[in-house]
Amino acid sequence: MALRMEDAQAKGRVSGNQGGSTGKYIYCVVEDVRADFAFTGMDDERLTTVSRDGLSAVVQDGARRLYGKDNGVLRNLAIAHHKVVDAAAKMCGASLPFSFGNVVTGNERDTPEERISAWLGRNYGALKGKLEKVRGKAEYGVQVLWDTEVMAAKLIDESPELKRLSCAARGSSPGTAFMYGEKLRMALRLETEAMADERFRTFYGRIKKTVAEIKVDGIKNGDGVERMLLNLSCLARGDEAEELGALLDDVEREGFTVVFTGPWPPYSFV
Repeated sequence: MALRMEDAQAKGRVSGNQGGSTGKYIYCVVEDVRADFAFTGMDDERLTTVSRDGLSAVVQDGARRLYGKDNGVLRNLAIAHHKVVDAAAKMCGASLPFSFGNVVTGNERDTPEERISAWLGRNYGALKGKLEKVRGKAEYGVQVLWDTEVMAAKLIDESPELKRLSCAARGSSPGTAFMYGEKLRMALRLETEAMADERFRTFYGRIKKTVAEIKVDGIKNGDGVERMLLNLSCLARGDEAEELGALLDDVEREGFTVVFTGPWPPYSFV
């Protein structure tokens, strides 16, 4: 998730680029900035701000051109969106990112600038609180994966009962071997589930103590032997991220695979 405009006057993913108005494309909200930006937005175009009560929305004109782009072009535009959000955070100390594709258009009563300004005013307290929460911090992604075949071999090696069933399945007649194989499969499934639950709680507890805030994301598994144990988004300062990296090195030494990404703008925490 990322910041959204959810009131009746200005919705988060306004498809104004499909109509006649170019509207205002929104990147993020920062503390009041009136100086010219040293960086540009999508298509290398100039960025401006809509400011109110010490807050500024970083915006760009001409968002209509987003409509109808192919996936390759949209991917490049999404990367440009991310770069603006990241640069704004470095310039201002913190930024509240909008997700890619948010356009605010005008209507018969209000211009896009007026609608954005009104939204900033209505949400001033919440936005200021979120800026303080993410100041000096970034988002990091943590995924911990394990190989089911490697883990099964390890569990069999460490468990006398599983080892007995495995030996019986290999050394018996076909019919008896099948029976022992089924017992081994069921026992191994229970041991694997118990191991995964224990490791999840242990790793999650260690990581939670290291970072400022943590969110559990959905588990994503493919058809291979590798399974995902943890999928987390973490909000952390630079020193916390270094400590998190060292902790994840220890996790890898336990035989797990770790995917550690970031720093990113705090999309998951606004």
